Amino acid sequence: GSCLTIGQLQNENTMTLFTKHYNSFTLENEMKPDNVLGYTATTITPEVAKAAPNNYVIPSGYSESTVPKLNFNDVDKALEIAKEKGLRMRAHTLLWHQQTRTWFFKQGYSDSNSKVTADVMTKRLEFYVKTVMKHVMDKEKELMGTNGTLVYAWDVVNEYTNRTNDPTSPSWMDVYGNQGLDPSYVKNAYKYAHEMLKQYGVEDSVKLFY
Repeated sequence: GSCLTIGQLQNENTMTLFTKHYNSFTLENEMKPDNVLGYTATTITPEVAKAAPNNYVIPSGYSESTVPKLNFNDVDKALEIAKEKGLRMRAHTLLWHQQTRTWFFKQGYSDSNSKVTADVMTKRLEFYVKTVMKHVMDKEKELMGTNGTLVYAWDVVNEYTNRTNDPTSPSWMDVYGNQGLDPSYVKNAYKYAHEMLKQYGVEDSVKLFY
């Protein structure tokens, strides 16, 4: 496999060469929280989020009056191209202290507010992980008729050990504190991701990675 952008995936010359040498790809930036969350938050109510065509996962105990609308345009294009070209895709990445919008950690999903509590952030994390995975697996089933055929792996967490190297604030560590080698939110991210694999019956065929 190799990293590609949406632009490269849509370039016929690039893809002719790529498919000759590779059978899978990882999106360079398009699946990172930065792109999925968007530059500023567009918020919708949980009731709207749960309804079609959004079909978001609203966790039990989610106490906020809004959730952010997520951008899946690039992800959907990538999955469609993967089917068309006979490629598989590694999903990268659900949780990262970099390339994550600061407003995601703020009250009311607004950069002008203060950071949320750890309890609120944990529900946001569950919302985000489960909604992204649900969307991808629903789209995959729509395209292929079954799951585990296009996306064979998920990078759940990226570079936790470098969690202090980004000057952008706030981020996960600002909400949860420095939890060293026992990070509750990292463990929760894997828990939520595994729950989604089990829900779709692919826990034995799709792998979760750090």
